[in-house]
Amino acid sequence: MSPRLIAILMLAVSATAMATETTTEAGVEQIQTGTEAAVEMTEEATQQAEVVVEDAVEQTQAAAEEMVEETAQEAETAAEQVQDAVEETAAETTQETVVEEMQTETEAAVEMTEEATQQAETVVEDAVEQTQAAAEEMVEETAQEAETAAEQVQDVVEETAAEVTQEAAAEEATGEVKEQAEAVTEVPAAETEAGIEAVDVAEPSDIAKDAAALETADSSDIQAKLATCAACHGADGNSAIPQNPKLAGQVPGYIADQLMKFKSGERENALMAAQAANLTDEEMLAIDAFYSAQQAQLGAISEDMQEQALIGEKIYRGGEPTMSISACMSCHGPSGKGIPVRFPRVSGQHIEYLEQTLLAYKTGTRKSDVMNSIAFRLSEQQIKSLSIYMHGLK
Repeated sequence: MSPRLIAILMLAVSATAMATETTTEAGVEQIQTGTEAAVEMTEEATQQAEVVVEDAVEQTQAAAEEMVEETAQEAETAAEQVQDAVEETAAETTQETVVEEMQTETEAAVEMTEEATQQAETVVEDAVEQTQAAAEEMVEETAQEAETAAEQVQDVVEETAAEVTQEAAAEEATGEVKEQAEAVTEVPAAETEAGIEAVDVAEPSDIAKDAAALETADSSDIQAKLATCAACHGADGNSAIPQNPKLAGQVPGYIADQLMKFKSGERENALMAAQAANLTDEEMLAIDAFYSAQQAQLGAISEDMQEQALIGEKIYRGGEPTMSISACMSCHGPSGKGIPVRFPRVSGQHIEYLEQTLLAYKTGTRKSDVMNSIAFRLSEQQIKSLSIYMHGLK
């Protein structure tokens, strides 16, 4: 309560007391005057009170609005904090979920690793068993090959002895021809010497085979067949194309044997099958006799290939014991001239032809009971070295 209002009330109380004590007319007038004054003061106080109330209401409203605004800001801040807390909680929950998933995946990976390890152990055990079985089979095959090689060596010894005998007979025949040449003056000297040279150059077996073939084959037809062969293998059998084999000086009987295999399909080659299809056995023998009588052009090894040639020489002459490969010369001879009819001459052949042939044996695209297993064990580099060395054999 304001001081003015208190004063007004006190005046009113005083006036009432005076009215009670004073009964005179003057006291009544004073009372009336005091009452009027009190009423006026009451009205003024009321007006002032209203103003104070209005001011208080305005202040209260302003304070309330300010409080509402502050409360709204605090509420907004609290909401943001709650949202942050929710997000942090969600993140923590997500991390826990991720950790759980990772743990689950790790456990699954461990299980898969254990299974893979067990499978690997099983595969290794199977591989070991297969390797042992293959090794035993290889040992057995090697033993058989060694036995076959021994038989072939024995055959070579016997054939060499026969050739020595034939050479002695040829020398004797040559002596007789010379005696006849001296005795018969009607025959020109040049023709006689040519006949002697022909006897010296040709082996008796070649002469017999060539004569037997030419007796049953038409010479004009043979010349036509040879002209066809010359397109790939050269007129004298010394092919100028590195991928085509040289036929000159090949062991007697080998070319005829291969032509028969081309014709029958036992050896697959589309070009040669077509060429051999129209050949008779007699024509094949005649072609064989012609090329086996020709002089082979030998090869030479360049300086940059010398090291590779040395590697090839070790394999050709000593084999590869670590891989159960016998020496190549056991079948093809120390100088690479081959063994009739089965094992061809390899000396002087083109490097490219020898290499592609060995690779064909290695992959199985060319079949051979002996060569497939041998070439399969050789590396491509070893095949290259062998090809270089055989090219330079003399």
